Amino acid sequence: MHLKTKNKKIKVAWICHFANEKITQLLKDVGVIRGNYIINEFATWINVLIPLFECGANFVELHIIAPYTGLKNDTSIIYKDVYYHFVNTGILKTGYKWSRRFFPWDYYSNFYSSKRKVKRLIESLNPDIIHLFGAENAHYSSWIYNFISKYPILLTVQGFHFLTNSKKSYINKKRTIVEKDLYEKINHINIRTTFMADIVRKINGKAKLYDFFLLFPLVDPKNLEIKIKRYDFIYYGRIVKTKGIEDTLNAFSKILIKNPNLLLGIVGGGGKEYIEYLKNLSKKLGINENIEFLGYFSSLKKAHEIVSTGKILILPTYNDIIPGTIIEAMLMKIPVIAYKSGGIPDLNKNEEVIKLAEPGNIDQLAEYMDLLINNNELSCNLALKGYNEIQRIVNNENVFHNFLKCYKDVILDFVQD
Repeated sequence: MHLKTKNKKIKVAWICHFANEKITQLLKDVGVIRGNYIINEFATWINVLIPLFECGANFVELHIIAPYTGLKNDTSIIYKDVYYHFVNTGILKTGYKWSRRFFPWDYYSNFYSSKRKVKRLIESLNPDIIHLFGAENAHYSSWIYNFISKYPILLTVQGFHFLTNSKKSYINKKRTIVEKDLYEKINHINIRTTFMADIVRKINGKAKLYDFFLLFPLVDPKNLEIKIKRYDFIYYGRIVKTKGIEDTLNAFSKILIKNPNLLLGIVGGGGKEYIEYLKNLSKKLGINENIEFLGYFSSLKKAHEIVSTGKILILPTYNDIIPGTIIEAMLMKIPVIAYKSGGIPDLNKNEEVIKLAEPGNIDQLAEYMDLLINNNELSCNLALKGYNEIQRIVNNENVFHNFLKCYKDVILDFVQD
């Protein structure tokens, strides 16, 4: 690590994973993607954070180190003054995602190959600070082990895999071990809810916490091409049981008894078998004619256009921080119904801006759905309160300065220690 004077740039190395259309095109242009291998856009918070550091190039030299399956070889590119370093992961040099399903070489080898490559890369970059986004994804978070006590490190909490993991596979067990261990070993941690803070403090009581939100996609309702509100309710999230999709269907079936003309739109991706199970469940509940499975949209703009045609968002997730889809809905001035779980109650800290049912209480969920769909004044008032509150909490203008201040503080602590 080389220390900077007041007038020089801070060299920051992010370790994270993400994908977007522009990066995929750049990788295709340099000819390193195998065939037509494409990764859909994900980790939108990373994608919207990056442009801030393009604009902030006078203060920060940003290097992003990320895994990327389907590459012919490890690749570095520069775009708008940001340095990208993509590391091929998977079995040996194939890099194909399917290889992990049949033979998770990286997990069995304790991520030996990618750890070595990233160690050499970090040593050549010699950054002032390393910023790890998420401890829960062991295939890249494990890279940080080589740098603990050697570099200042900031860990941003993305979620807690060990709280939501229900599958007892080798990979999930390994992820949990690595995740908890990193929370014990890293002492500078960025959180954004009291729920996050409580979980982190239980694991590492001496950790120094930095409380501020990440950047989220800016959504201006005026820019969305909304013709009509087609859906009375919209579900927007991954289609998995823990996100509350089955509870959504069961609650929806209850309010259809009084109003059989309501329509529910479901936006999100999920396993084919599980979606087929949900369609069969809808038939059993007698609501299949009132539901549309709209699928997953790789374009965030397209997803927002579809979600904005819903009158009310419902996402009764069982264990989440604050889902980005809830924040996006609030920015679209859509009233929200969710469960009182994870970090979500923090949104109601000052006043009620979203309706929160007790986890697993289908009757209460249905009650709130019925209440909002039949009371337009209440629904609009809640939507406006939610919009104003999320604008206050997620102040995008301050995010870059929050990170810069945080980086300087972590570096100073490291030097003093």
